[in-house]
Amino acid sequence: MRHLEGLDPTAEAETDMADVEPEAPALPSRYAQRASARAGAPEFGGPAYTPAGEMPVQVSPYDVETAGNAQSVPDLQSMTRALRELEAAKARVERDAARAAQELREKLVVELLPVLDNLDRTIRAAEQQGEAKTVIEGVHMVRSQFMSTLQRIGVERIETRNQPFDPALHEAVGTVPVTHPAAHNVVVDQLEPGYRFGDRLLRPAKVVVGRHQPRWH
Repeated sequence: MRHLEGLDPTAEAETDMADVEPEAPALPSRYAQRASARAGAPEFGGPAYTPAGEMPVQVSPYDVETAGNAQSVPDLQSMTRALRELEAAKARVERDAARAAQELREKLVVELLPVLDNLDRTIRAAEQQGEAKTVIEGVHMVRSQFMSTLQRIGVERIETRNQPFDPALHEAVGTVPVTHPAAHNVVVDQLEPGYRFGDRLLRPAKVVVGRHQPRWH
């Protein structure tokens, strides 16, 4: 114990601490350094780390916004194109449906026209044979009601008598000689009426046309 006497305890503590080397600060991992350098923000209290052989990458808020817009533009264009294609398909389906419905109505009307012709023939035959007036009036009422129904859906009867012959509306089934020049090429009789449905001709009228034949003296 004598050999320890006279030693300063403080000096001994300082000697022990001097023998201990300070620990070096832990270096960031290589991946953390790369992320720090690319983010453009220094980490760990020092400048951004740049691996050997790579240029520093500086990313600004404008670059981030521009990149986001570039990614969203193709999506917006695709959605707009898809919406236009959907609208075009919808319009095409509606047109096809309307056309199919119109064609179905036309087919039905064409099949009903002979019924109307038979009613007209019945009325003429009853009048010629002197049938009872009440019978003729009853057939007239049925015929009028039937024609009114057709007119409500767009059917129109073509008037032909005393009209100039029109090959677009009339079908000439015969000719008769006429003495007056004004009656030339004019419908003088109608054998079967014609009908149109809207702007389409369902059936041309079957008519007899006058032909002027000058007299030779």
